[in-house]
Parts: sequence; C-alpha cells; structure tokens
Amino acid sequence: ADVLSCSNGYYINVDYQRIVFIDKKGNYKGTVNTERRNIVGITSDNEDFPCVLLSSNDKTYLGKLSEDKITEEISCGELASYVNGICKGFGEYSIAAVESNGLFVLDNDKWKRISDFSDNDFNIQYIRDIEMISEEEFVVMCK
Repeated sequence: ADVLSCSNGYYINVDYQRIVFIDKKGNYKGTVNTERRNIVGITSDNEDFPCVLLSSNDKTYLGKLSEDKITEEISCGELASYVNGICKGFGEYSIAAVESNGLFVLDNDKWKRISDFSDNDFNIQYIRDIEMISEEEFVVMCK
C-alpha cells in the first residue's frame, strides 16, 4: 500500500485497487470513487493538494482529493497505466512520473517528456521512486 499524508488525514492506495481516506483521529471516512478506472498512483501536486492519477482507455486523469471524493479532475492525455514512480511537481509542473519511455512532467494538462534516461548509468526498469527537487532536478531511487 502507498500512504499519502495530508493536513486532515491519510490516503491509502491499497494494491492499486482502491483508495481509502482515514482522518487524523484514525477514523475510516470512506473509499474514493474512481469510477472503475485504474489507479496509477497518489501524490501531492505542486500546490500540496492530495491527488490521484487514474488511467482509462489510454488516457490519464489527475483528480484532486478531498476526503473520500475527487473534487476536480483534468484529462491529461496518454501515459502508461503503470509507472515506476510518481511525485509532487515543482514550479509550473503539477506532478512528475517515470514510465517505460522516460521521465514525464505534467505541464497544465499535457505530459512533457524531459528525460529518456539515455545519459544515465541505470535502466528505467530499476527505478523505484522519484522526488522532484527543482524544475530541473530529480532524485531517483533505484532497486
């Protein structure tokens, strides 16, 4: 499970099948309705708002989370339904994700590839997680 802490509680991504919300007192508040779309990951966006990245029919959707609901949602175009890592964006980029074709950032509602990792000593398949530390810099955790 992935856990995302926010100001009023915790989102738990259970095996990429469902997301539950637990308040700060430990009370279960409900399961987020993802409308049967695939859960790609959870993260905060560049404004520290908790978000879920969903996929369906070769499109991705970024939804802002509020307790057990998705309050806002944007369609982001194509990205793989599986990512090696997802993280909070920096500056003008909402979030960032690593998938089989490289490192992508979400710029407004469009995915922009900023690296294919060809200049690095490691292979994309070994990336476990990422952290964006500036508009041009990332920390990559490999297995």
